[in-house]
Amino acid sequence: MGLVQSFFGYRIFRVVLGLTGFFLGGLLGGFVAYSLTQSQPLGIAGALIGGLIGAGLMAGLYVVGVFLIGALFGAMVALALFGIGGSTPPGWIVLVVAIVAGMLATVLQKPMIVIATAFGGAWWAVSGLAAITGTIAVENLRELLGGLAGASAGWLIGWFVLGIVGVIFQFRRAR
Repeated sequence: MGLVQSFFGYRIFRVVLGLTGFFLGGLLGGFVAYSLTQSQPLGIAGALIGGLIGAGLMAGLYVVGVFLIGALFGAMVALALFGIGGSTPPGWIVLVVAIVAGMLATVLQKPMIVIATAFGGAWWAVSGLAAITGTIAVENLRELLGGLAGASAGWLIGWFVLGIVGVIFQFRRAR
């Protein structure tokens, strides 16, 4: 899915919104349900219900979805930039960059959607490839997504190059 998002994100943006909403809603729903009940089956049910609600909201509330996709992109950029320096950014910096990127996404929709989906898809593609090849253990993906301080230079370069190629491809193909 990462490669498809990276190269065709603008064309399938409603699908990307729906999947992102499903993922975020599922995380929140599963967390809340499991926290309240301490039951794994109810946690899974909460994740599915939250995912469906999140997908519906993201696809239905287009501008909110655009803001959130831009904000997620901004957070990824902040984490990557600090990761290059071998550190983890303070939470307030990630929040500020995410909000600014989200606001830019609502104003400059097409270019920000293209850039955010290209780099977001590249993030998932490179993360998946690293996990499959054993470059990054699946257990370490959580740490990688949390700060990138442990990311290898190859992972960051691969993400950046694939993101740039995705942006170029989308701008050439999008009308």
